Amino acid sequence: MKKLIYIAATLIVSCAPVTPTFAEELCKVQVCNKLERFTFDIGSLIMDELGETCSEAIIEKHYAKEGKELSSESRWYQGSSINPTKRSVTRVNKVYSCFTVTKD
Repeated sequence: MKKLIYIAATLIVSCAPVTPTFAEELCKVQVCNKLERFTFDIGSLIMDELGETCSEAIIEKHYAKEGKELSSESRWYQGSSINPTKRSVTRVNKVYSCFTVTKD
């Protein structure tokens, strides 16, 4: 019986704790936000195109596809009745590189 307790104690002490590691694939991308709307007003189209803002971000690989819409927010537009809404849309513009990050 003492031998069995000794073996069990030795096994418990000698086993190192196993911590799982998780690998996550991330990509560095350029995301751009701009207003998208249907309008016949040339001035509004030009203003919307010039109002595009871009920045770099790191996102998960399954979201990193060029042209993928990441978010969209519709708002009431206080303009003509032909153009009742406009959307602020964030899309992936370019994918620079992807890499894997491991977490302990």
